[in-house]
Amino acid sequence: MIISSTGGFIMGYAISYFDDIAAFQPVINGVGGNLVAIYASRLSTALHRTSEQGSVPFWAPKKWFQYPLHTFSGKANPESKTAVILAVMAVPGHLLFYFVITRVKIYNNTMNLATMTPSFIVFYTSVAILQVVLLLLICYWLVHLTWRKNMNPDNVCIPYLTAIGDLLGTAFLAVCFYALYFAGEERLKTS
Repeated sequence: MIISSTGGFIMGYAISYFDDIAAFQPVINGVGGNLVAIYASRLSTALHRTSEQGSVPFWAPKKWFQYPLHTFSGKANPESKTAVILAVMAVPGHLLFYFVITRVKIYNNTMNLATMTPSFIVFYTSVAILQVVLLLLICYWLVHLTWRKNMNPDNVCIPYLTAIGDLLGTAFLAVCFYALYFAGEERLKTS
């Protein structure tokens, strides 16, 4: 609840300055949350197939600093390719939703031209990818942690990961809008 409340506080503060952030917030949070939920489920299935709950599977990283490497490129991790595919899928997914949002806003005559600039598209896509990559890293660590603590990762991890995804997505989206505003894109600010 604290995680979600913090995200709500950030959103409340940011929306008072930037109206258009409200159109992008459900997309960035939804895409990130769905992709990380898929990864958590696949990791949990791999753990159920290869080891007993509460034990360390043979393919799990042995040291804490190995988790980032194993998430995306570990040869022992049966789901490392899945993590790469999910991270790459974030790009066309966000661009598709960006296109839909801009078309709906144009149709309703509520379009802010600042959100159609190449700099906005690059910043928005960058923070979206950063959110997904961080979520996948956190997911890999959290699923293994809950497995070792003899808890089912499917039941425990997904609510935490989606809450963390909402917090990261909202914070990164606010950073995106503020960075572009301070870089000179004053049309983003609510009049």
